[in-house]
Amino acid sequence: MSTLQLIPATSTTDRAFQKLVERTFIDTPLWKSIFPNDKKRHQIFPYLSSCRARLMLPKSFVLVDGDKPIGHVALATPDQSAMAVSLWDVIVSGYALVPFFIESQSFKWLSQLNDHWKELGSKQGKVWTLEAVCIDSTVRGNGLGTLMMNKVLEMIPKGDVVYLTTQEDANVRFYKKFGFVVIEEESLVYGTEITNYVMTRQC
Repeated sequence: MSTLQLIPATSTTDRAFQKLVERTFIDTPLWKSIFPNDKKRHQIFPYLSSCRARLMLPKSFVLVDGDKPIGHVALATPDQSAMAVSLWDVIVSGYALVPFFIESQSFKWLSQLNDHWKELGSKQGKVWTLEAVCIDSTVRGNGLGTLMMNKVLEMIPKGDVVYLTTQEDANVRFYKKFGFVVIEEESLVYGTEITNYVMTRQC
């Protein structure tokens, strides 16, 4: 009997999915571009990831096997922009302290990235947003990503549009399996140049 469930994240799963998100994204092209120095990225990213987990908590879902979190996805409703957070949220999450921990150039790039995400999101209009989709590396290749995606897409009303961004070709191929199409391909330049793919799907 399968013990796999996709459940809303709670404060008790916060730390577990934060570590999962941290391990998954710490060495991806996007974060290498923002923090080109590997040592400094590995020093600051755990803190950034913990802040991000607190901000995403209200819209996060965790794929659990029994009581072990093995996957994560954040799903924002059309009325709940994925990147729109209040000043209070920023303070409570600890994100307001980030400028004191990172170099000025990386903070500048991080601010530019956040502004760009907000601009991209506003261009999409009233759509659902997927963010921070990941499966624990120790259990990948067993169809769990497909299972999680199917479960989360079932939450979106028929006819509504869902939007996401990714910077990796392998992810583009993965999302295309679920009917997502690339509507924009753009070059972002921070510490290095990366390609950002904007993808949407009508449910």
